[in-house]
Amino acid sequence: MEQFGWIALSFVILLLLPFLPGIIETILKKDIKSLTINQNFFKDPGYFGKSFKSLIKNALDNSKPLAGNTLKVRFPSDKWEKILICSDKINTGKYDRIIIFAEAENVTLEGNGLLESNYEIYVKNNFLINKPFFARALYVGKNLTIFAPFRITRWAHVEGSCNILDNSNLGISFYSAEQLQIKAPCSFKRIFASEIMINKGEEEQAFQSDPTYMEGTIKPKGKIDIEIENSKLIIDRNILSDDEIIIKGKFWIKGNLFSNKNILLTGAGGIVGEKGKIKTLYAKKEIKLIGNFKVYGYIYTDGIGHIV
Repeated sequence: MEQFGWIALSFVILLLLPFLPGIIETILKKDIKSLTINQNFFKDPGYFGKSFKSLIKNALDNSKPLAGNTLKVRFPSDKWEKILICSDKINTGKYDRIIIFAEAENVTLEGNGLLESNYEIYVKNNFLINKPFFARALYVGKNLTIFAPFRITRWAHVEGSCNILDNSNLGISFYSAEQLQIKAPCSFKRIFASEIMINKGEEEQAFQSDPTYMEGTIKPKGKIDIEIENSKLIIDRNILSDDEIIIKGKFWIKGNLFSNKNILLTGAGGIVGEKGKIKTLYAKKEIKLIGNFKVYGYIYTDGIGHIV
């Protein structure tokens, strides 16, 4: 009889075992608080650069000198890293697992060949890139000018204005707090600036003379293909599509431009957004911009973006 009791008890335990975590949670409520997730990445386009600036400042305040111009610093994760301190020149060459920090008012590259780094580069003030440049990430405290081939694998953050004059790969995220001028072919994932000028850009004054107006949001089923000939088109709201969007000609879209597939903008020139109002040009798969454009805010794709 006693043996039967143990068998019955074992059966009950086995029966309740799959429900045990839920029973414990109901009693103890260990998971009552939601997970803490930093939402700044989604809300702030300059999140990467601002976070890195804060980390560098705290690390330099608690650094230890090594040989030459090198410091040993500890980050909040208790990970020790090396920082190379430069003045107004950063030598070209290959840098492995070392952060480069330059604090002169105006910084340039010096030497032959390219600068290649698998870590971050921090320039406190103005930076002129006059040699081929390849790095994981870049922070610039004032203005950035790019006169040579440029490639970032992760992010770049510019607190002032930026002028891109050579072929570039802008990485996963490229941020400029003021105006960003792109006058050379480049690829990208996400670009943000208060004003993005592509090639010669476009001006609002060009639409003052006899434009054609379309009011309200455009959201048809299927592909959007707009070709504007011998005219100027102003759309005062958004363009939304689950399919491809193609716009050729001279246009000003005052709202957002969203596609679940591809966006192709080409022709005489166009504007997306309005001064002082952040808007988004987004395509899930691919964005291709051929011509002169001005965008206030984001140009963003989950796929790949091309400026020709």
